[in-house]
Amino acid sequence: MQKPVFTLKLIESKMLSSKVRHFSFQIVDNPEFTFLPGQFISLHFNKKDGQPIKRSYSIASIHGDETNLDFAATFVDNGPGTEFLFNLQPADTVLASGPYGKLILKDRDILPKRYIFIGTGTGITPYRSMLNKIADNLNNQNHSTLILQGVQNPDDLLYASDFLKLTEKFNNYEFRAYYSRYKNKLSKQYEFTGYIQNSFSDIKLDNSNDVIYLCGNPYMIEEIVGILKTLEFNPKSILREKYYSKKSST
Repeated sequence: MQKPVFTLKLIESKMLSSKVRHFSFQIVDNPEFTFLPGQFISLHFNKKDGQPIKRSYSIASIHGDETNLDFAATFVDNGPGTEFLFNLQPADTVLASGPYGKLILKDRDILPKRYIFIGTGTGITPYRSMLNKIADNLNNQNHSTLILQGVQNPDDLLYASDFLKLTEKFNNYEFRAYYSRYKNKLSKQYEFTGYIQNSFSDIKLDNSNDVIYLCGNPYMIEEIVGILKTLEFNPKSILREKYYSKKSST
């Protein structure tokens, strides 16, 4: 069934890093809108030549605490989505549809031994929406969660303070940040250099007990899926979002 189109009104936006902006919208005409943590919405707008276009963004609102509909977008040179979104002013409106997507954190009768959430760039945002559900799961001491965020430099981290809050409450939770281009000395315990996939021996992947979520750079996703296949992971233990393609641009 086709999702209805509804109107969003911009409340505020702010830069999270040199290239990523956080947007917070009010849902104007769809008061019954609900989403599952991990889903995304599509924005509908026109390019300068009048051609209609859609762009999809993972919902960053923390499920259960949401008063607005939040997401993050990366600045892309000459990208039609960038040109539209980054010029929006408070009270401006945009049409949207959704939610969509199957990269969701489902209720399970039996939790896996460990969830591993892997995100690069704005691919980390669906996991922010899952934080309340992740916290509920962590009350089960037989379960643990590991979140891995990959960026180029420390200034590129997104929503790190939100992810780190759970480290203060749960000893069965860990957040790690990986910097692919940073060469200086690291100052925080959660910081690492290199690519996320280079850490797999350190975090001791277990094909019998780990369920892995992937979102972000499509080349990263394909490389990691290839690694997991060589480690004989069951495909049902690997979840990834398919709306993000190699050819997509913001």
